[in-house]
Amino acid sequence: MIRPAFGPLAGRQFRLLWLAATTSAAGSAFVPVAMAFAVLRVGGNATSLGIVLLVGVVAGLASYQVAGVWADRLSRRTLMLAADLLRLVVESAVAALLLTGHARIWELALASALVSIGTAFEGPASVSLVPEVVPTDKLQQANSLLSMSVSGSAVLGPAISGIMVAAAGPGWAFALDAASFAGSATFLMLMASTGRPQASHQHFLADLATGWREVISRNWVWCTLIGNALSNMAFAVFEVLGPVLAGRRLGGASGWGLVSSGMIAGELLAGLFTMWYRARRPVSFGMATSVLLAAPLLALAARQPVPIVAAGAVLGVCGGVILNNNWDTAIQQLVPNEVLARFRSYDYLLAFVAIPVGDAVAGPLQSAFGADTVLFGAGATIAVANFVPAVLPAVRAVIRQQDGTITGPPPRRKAADMPKPAKEAPAVSD
Repeated sequence: MIRPAFGPLAGRQFRLLWLAATTSAAGSAFVPVAMAFAVLRVGGNATSLGIVLLVGVVAGLASYQVAGVWADRLSRRTLMLAADLLRLVVESAVAALLLTGHARIWELALASALVSIGTAFEGPASVSLVPEVVPTDKLQQANSLLSMSVSGSAVLGPAISGIMVAAAGPGWAFALDAASFAGSATFLMLMASTGRPQASHQHFLADLATGWREVISRNWVWCTLIGNALSNMAFAVFEVLGPVLAGRRLGGASGWGLVSSGMIAGELLAGLFTMWYRARRPVSFGMATSVLLAAPLLALAARQPVPIVAAGAVLGVCGGVILNNNWDTAIQQLVPNEVLARFRSYDYLLAFVAIPVGDAVAGPLQSAFGADTVLFGAGATIAVANFVPAVLPAVRAVIRQQDGTITGPPPRRKAADMPKPAKEAPAVSD
């Protein structure tokens, strides 16, 4: 089904949310380059940088569940605003320390952790806020616009940060980063309150358990999440072995840079595609397109030239992001809004915790079996992990109706604190 693409931006609330998300994403994209050179500037080495980045990853992963609970308890706009203000203060402090020559490694590690925590709190709150400010029939276009903002920032953010570091040092790059979060906070403050009634809550662990029950009570959810986790783990192997093999087969850094550009192009292409096309079976369709993630792995394992591997990267990442945009649209309609942030926090955790596993096993597997064998195996894992859920009846039963609403199989049991059922219907057969 084809629909107007930019309709959500006509609404003031979403327009401000989109501007906030775009500005915040740009700030987040500045961080990796600026942090790397900041660590080196204060006398650190590769080990120090690895520790700083690891602290950030662990802090982010450890925060998702806490973020999900509080995003369901509080105003999501307020929580996003708090996350921006936290990152504004932290990045301003880092900029001041670097510009005055007083920064130390432990301070950069602490900053990495705090920024990651702020980003973790923003994620579930942002996804859950979208259905509060966008009509149901425009949700997919809204999610696609937000996805393209992140993708575009991934292209421009590191480039701008690199220029700032080269021209004036990492301190000024962090100052620009802080300014981006100030801009995002400004847009959020301009948004009107959504007036969402606050859900009743219990003990923290009980609220957390409610979110988990919402995940495991839906067959189409947990089988999709398992497939996605396995796919992410296998694709991480490609991102580790790819740069290593690029030096031998793709002409070095320039070849791998072209492949990486292909991945970003795939993200942008997916955003454009899902803005215009709404699949009848959104989750099944998204899982089917994610099979394409195997393409760059198989091309690299088959020793194809740079253009073929880069084209595979475009197609593969495009397929994966098509799933992401369709998935967000489906859960925003089928999961009760009062528990959506908790649900999304588990989604984040299960999807992304597999990536460090893939990073960790890539090297040992290469030593044991050889790079080509590992890449072929990872490609096959991606294909199977996405294809199997795509054809399962429960996943195919998630269906978009003519008016844009999405229906699907009801949960096997309702969470105890849910006052009313989700907007779901019995499974629809082919």
